[in-house]
Amino acid sequence: MSILDYCHELNISKRVIEYIVTPLSTGIFFLPKEKYTAKLFFGLFYPSLYHPISLRIGAYKGGMSEVIAKPIANKIKELGGKIILNTKVEKIYLKNKTWCVFTNKEIQTNYLVLATDILNTKELVFNLDSKEIQKIKKIPTTSAITVQLELSKPMMSLDRTTFTTSTILASFTEESRSTFPNSKGRVSIILANPDNYIKLTDKEILNKVLIDLEKLNFLIKDNLLDYRIIRHEKKFYCFSPNNDYLRPNTDSGIKGLVLAGDYTKQKMYATMEGAVISGLKAFKFILDN
Repeated sequence: MSILDYCHELNISKRVIEYIVTPLSTGIFFLPKEKYTAKLFFGLFYPSLYHPISLRIGAYKGGMSEVIAKPIANKIKELGGKIILNTKVEKIYLKNKTWCVFTNKEIQTNYLVLATDILNTKELVFNLDSKEIQKIKKIPTTSAITVQLELSKPMMSLDRTTFTTSTILASFTEESRSTFPNSKGRVSIILANPDNYIKLTDKEILNKVLIDLEKLNFLIKDNLLDYRIIRHEKKFYCFSPNNDYLRPNTDSGIKGLVLAGDYTKQKMYATMEGAVISGLKAFKFILDN
């Protein structure tokens, strides 16, 4: 059932629903409380119950390219791997019992790890079939929109994440002293109910964000130096009820094709931690086979 239905079943007060449940459901995974499954709402916190002292909401000490992508890329190169950039994978297919990846040329491999978002995965496995592939084809998806504001001074006195209610701002984070120390002021915002705004222009989205920031007493129009709107249309596994059983296993059911990604079946659900765990599961699966 949805987290809202579960709250009603337990007679949770309207204030708790408004100030705790609503910000957490929209702030973490963009869905309103009436569409967000209770299982995954609590499932996110469940692994931390064994280590409550370690439960944190944190920020990176730099941009994700710097602190995540580059170290991984450097290690791959160090181990003799090759990275090809700016190259679209057009299709994947079996040829003489060997997997082929077609970009602008054909690359053959015994094992292929498909590690991308659910939207691109759906497109790449469209002509394949197995029990796990059928799950992928049925998984509903949801969108996300983030807004990044570059300011002439910090918007907030501390670098922290704030979850909100009654605005389109699901959550916002001041990052000018932590993740982006070279910025005079840097705010990253996640929009609630992104499918309502995904087709708007960048300027229209920005204006709605500025209006709602004013409602929260953040008057930043005169301090705005630049902004960026990032759309992730239909790229996330949808956390609505009765979808969890559709998350596929690491083994695709087709020899040599291995699945990784935050949407696959692992204990951390659709999180960065879940993505890492899915990669480790894929690695172990190949070694074991």
